[in-house]
Amino acid sequence: MFDSMRPFSYCIQVLLLTLTVSCIQKKNETTQASKPVSEPIAYYYEEFNSFKLIERSDLNILKLVNLDTLIYVSSSERKGRYDEYHGKLTRLNDSLYSVRCYKHVEQWGNRVKPMVVAEDSLYFQCDSTLINQELTVQYANYQSKRFKIRSTSNLYKLDKKFYSKPGDKLFLSFGYRHPIVNELVILKYDYDANASFRIKTSAPGFYVVIDSTYIKTLNTVAEGGRRAIGPKFFLRRFTKKDGLSQGRKLYKLKNSQD
Repeated sequence: MFDSMRPFSYCIQVLLLTLTVSCIQKKNETTQASKPVSEPIAYYYEEFNSFKLIERSDLNILKLVNLDTLIYVSSSERKGRYDEYHGKLTRLNDSLYSVRCYKHVEQWGNRVKPMVVAEDSLYFQCDSTLINQELTVQYANYQSKRFKIRSTSNLYKLDKKFYSKPGDKLFLSFGYRHPIVNELVILKYDYDANASFRIKTSAPGFYVVIDSTYIKTLNTVAEGGRRAIGPKFFLRRFTKKDGLSQGRKLYKLKNSQD
C-alpha cells in the first residue's frame, strides 16, 4: 500500500515545488515592475526660452542615480537664479520617495546693497571654498574685468561707464561648474544689488514621485500660504531622442556607460 502511494506523494512534492518557484518568480517580477526606473542613471528636465537673444536658456534638470541619490539644478541667467540640491532618497512606496538634502548651492542677493557701498561698486559674499579664486565680472556690453576673491565678504570697484544706473547688469563667474551639464555657472545681477553665492551642507527635505516618464515634487506648503519648502518641479524623462539646446550636453564621467 505504501509503495502504491509513493508516486502520488512524489507528484505532490513536484507540484508544491513548482508552485513555490512560480510564486517566487511572480514576486520578483512584481518587485521589478514596481520600480519606476530600471536604469542605474536617469535624467529628467525642462527647458525654456531657448532662443538666441539670451546667453543661455532656462534649464531645470535632475540626475537620478540608482533610485538612491539625486542632483537637481534650476538655473536661469535671465532671472538671475541658480539653485542646486544634492539628496539621498528613501523609498516610501512604489513611487513616492523622501529626499534628505546633504548639499545646497544657491545664488543669493539682488537685494539693496549696504549703504556703505558706493553705487559703482560690487559687494560680493561667498562661501570660504571660493577664497583665492578669480572672479570674472562681465558687463552687459561683454567687456569684463577680473578680481581676486580674498574673503567671504568682498568689495570691488566697477567701471562707471558700464555700471552706474538702473537697468545695468553684471554677470559673475568664478570657476564653479554645473554638475550635470558641466558648463561654467554664470550669475546675473541687476544694478544696485549685492551678490552672494552660498554652499550649505543641509536644506529642507522634500518628497518626489518618480515615474518611468516623469518626476515631480510633493512639498509641504509653509504656513500662511507662502512658497513651498524646498524645490518645486515637474520634469519629464530625458530619452535618447531628446537633446538640450545651445550646444548643451549631459556631463558623463569617463568610462561611464550611461
